[in-house]
Amino acid sequence: MLFDLFRSHFGRLPLGLDGPTVTRGEAVFKAGRVLSVRERTPGVLDAEVEGSNGETYRTTLRLTLSGTGMRVGSSCSCPVAHDCKHGVAMLIGWLLDLRDGVAQPAGAADEAIVAGRGARAAPARAPDGPGRAVEAAVRPTMDGYERLRVLDWVRELRALKLPDGAPEPVAGSALCYVLRGDPRRPSLLVFRIRRRADGQPGEPEQYPSLAAHAHAPPPFWDHSDAQAATLLSGSPPGPAGSSAGIPLDGPRAQDVLLLLARAGKLYLEQPPQRDDPPLACGEPRPAAIAWLPAVGATEGVADGTLRLGLRPEPQADTLYTLQPCWLDRAALAIGPIASPPPAALCAWMRTAPAVSPDATDEVALALHAQLRARPALRDLIPGITGGPVRERAGVPRPVLGLFTLRPRGPVRAGQKPVPAGRETLAVSYAVEYEGRRMEPLRATSIGARDDEGPVLVTCDPQAERAALSALRDALRDASLGADDALAFAPPPAPDTAGARPRGGSGWLTVATLPAATVTAARIKFDVAQRLAAQGWAVVDEAELPLDVLVPDAVSIDLRAVEPTGVPDGSPRLPRDTPAGGVGWFELQSGIQVAGRRIDLAPILAQLIAGGGFEA
Repeated sequence: MLFDLFRSHFGRLPLGLDGPTVTRGEAVFKAGRVLSVRERTPGVLDAEVEGSNGETYRTTLRLTLSGTGMRVGSSCSCPVAHDCKHGVAMLIGWLLDLRDGVAQPAGAADEAIVAGRGARAAPARAPDGPGRAVEAAVRPTMDGYERLRVLDWVRELRALKLPDGAPEPVAGSALCYVLRGDPRRPSLLVFRIRRRADGQPGEPEQYPSLAAHAHAPPPFWDHSDAQAATLLSGSPPGPAGSSAGIPLDGPRAQDVLLLLARAGKLYLEQPPQRDDPPLACGEPRPAAIAWLPAVGATEGVADGTLRLGLRPEPQADTLYTLQPCWLDRAALAIGPIASPPPAALCAWMRTAPAVSPDATDEVALALHAQLRARPALRDLIPGITGGPVRERAGVPRPVLGLFTLRPRGPVRAGQKPVPAGRETLAVSYAVEYEGRRMEPLRATSIGARDDEGPVLVTCDPQAERAALSALRDALRDASLGADDALAFAPPPAPDTAGARPRGGSGWLTVATLPAATVTAARIKFDVAQRLAAQGWAVVDEAELPLDVLVPDAVSIDLRAVEPTGVPDGSPRLPRDTPAGGVGWFELQSGIQVAGRRIDLAPILAQLIAGGGFEA
């Protein structure tokens, strides 16, 4: 109830009241315990409120402005003493009387005090005129908040600090502004010029507090100074006493320059001396993106060096603010660029570096590759060489990489080293274009040079993906018949070339598996050789933990078995087997190493099943 009434009358919420107190105060008002309310002075209310045990408490409430809000504070004769429920109850009663038009203004008679929301005062009547009664005219009323704001403003008069003597004349002081710096990093310096007693201007003094005084301008500022300070309020000021000035990299930099030029207060490079003219404000000029010579006293670069930028017509320099301007140093004029490129493109050109002649071809290839991916920019940005860039379709050569990965982490003092056999074999894949090795499915083109000059070699992602698929199939075949924990990495996404970030090791990991396995040996000694025969390049840096066994002896055992041990369905010997002869035998082959016999039959079976030998 209270918050709605307060917001309806004052247009804002009260400050200084907590929720539980407001709830208890609303209950006091609904119980009819507000005995009387009167407005002693604007913003000060007096009331009598009945307590819970029948006592009568005298309560005083004050409304004061606090910034953009209104603070509510009360004092009461109850035990709480301050900001109690009785103050909330009397405030509700007063607001309801204001809404219903029955509250009495300050200074009304005591008998006209309204009790709670009870009897309402009769409308005031003017003295009877000749022969009839005339109702008093209804006077216009002021909103409660506006009335308090006006009275608060009047009270500020007592706190004004006035000088004892005559005020210091300020009509002879003025601000001027100096445009300085690299056109791609322009800055603005502010100076104050005071006139001496003889009427002549004094030496310009750097004025670092422009933005600090934006909300309270000094008397010597004019309208253009106040506008410029407001537009530059978000820009960081330069260090005090430095020549860096205010960087013109904010969104309103162009507005500031044109405003000061129209006001006749903008100068170039240095503050005015005697009759130096300011920069004039000119009309918009068209401009085109072009590669411009970057030779000058401030550039420090050699002849033939170029830099991408805007070229206005008629010819002038360009200030690379977010909304660019042209600057005619000879005519001392400045103006906007008509129909400039998008702000993002202007910001990109602002940081354009100088391109020396020996890097022109490389930049031309890189720029052409980027414009192939952004067709919308082709008509805006010209090539640096002025002519077309040659393109040639590239043919990738697949590369197989075998690497041994060991557990990371140094061996600490007293810690046992990592035992052998825990290494991992990483099977990786790369491609080569024009002799340059790179990670597959990452780039769309590369720059190269042939007998005719620079050329852009376009990549073939379909061929790269086909080679990757063939490698994965070869690895699956090598793992047949062996449970060696071969783990494949997820395949790249279809749009990998456009989605993956730059950088990387140059290899794409295809699969990993323990190095001390039969499958790892097959990949190293069989798969790698077969792929090399198909034209793959092989980089084999894998070291498998395999020991070469030298047998002491080779044994082949032929042992007879009884027919009863022959499985059902096996072929039988002819009936003319000599009487007492044995019809079945068992052949065992193996080797003996260090006195230990090793059966070769299971090993040979795995090799034959894996395709390692022709059977």
